Amino acid sequence: KEKSALSIMFAKCFKSLARPTVKLQHPQAIKMTEALGLNQRHLRIMRDQFDDIDVDGSGNIDAVELFEAMGEVRSKITEELFAMMDMDGNARLDFDEYVAVALSYCMYTKDDILRFCFDTFDKDKSNSIDENEFMALLSTVNNGAPLFPGNMGTALMNFDSNDDGLIDFQEFKVIETRYPMIFFPAFRLQDRMQQKTLGETRWRDLMKSVQKQRFKNEHRRTHGRDPPLTYAETVQKVVCCKRPKEYDIQVIDSKRPSITSAIEAAEKKKAIMEGGKKKRSSQAEDD
Repeated sequence: KEKSALSIMFAKCFKSLARPTVKLQHPQAIKMTEALGLNQRHLRIMRDQFDDIDVDGSGNIDAVELFEAMGEVRSKITEELFAMMDMDGNARLDFDEYVAVALSYCMYTKDDILRFCFDTFDKDKSNSIDENEFMALLSTVNNGAPLFPGNMGTALMNFDSNDDGLIDFQEFKVIETRYPMIFFPAFRLQDRMQQKTLGETRWRDLMKSVQKQRFKNEHRRTHGRDPPLTYAETVQKVVCCKRPKEYDIQVIDSKRPSITSAIEAAEKKKAIMEGGKKKRSSQAEDD
């Protein structure tokens, strides 16, 4: 029995070593993989999951295959996510596209997912949601299920705290606080995508490690040095004789909607202000 168990263990090791190397071609997939410190073992897991979804063995998957595998019905949220994954616009995903966006979406924080939902329904990219966009949001996120008593216009007024007839992102977050089930499908989609890639435990550990790296980077920026090691980190350093893994936060955060939308909004505001200055300057010259 011992010999048999040992043989099985060695057979598994040799089988793992004999598997072909998973090579990525798309720069975004390569950057995200390196930023998260993923290795061949992780890529093989994702490749196996991708091949399971690719039921016809074509080497790429469509929206039907992807969301059926995840047990998700088609909605505005799933369509927007698929469009984000389909980087070449051919309505199908190859493995690189799948890896690039799956890694990003699986790392989204709560605010990132809410921002993703907000941007999905902010069709004119005005950084606010008007009444028509608000009605579209409520009627599609939960497949048309009634969420508020009365009409949609009344619901809009309840969340429009500054009475401008629009919902900005801060007001949008209040909706989620009061009615968390509205955006539950978007969070469920992340859970299922995590399960279908590296598993929830691995993603939870990764998110904790990345958050710790963000804290370390901020400490370096403000104090000029690393923060003191915790007891567990000290023991690991002494016993294992290795440095903690470093994550490329700049690459990871560059794919977060809450970051990119804030940057775009700031740039738009700056452009408007500069345009106003030029206009006033031109008027002064004319005078």
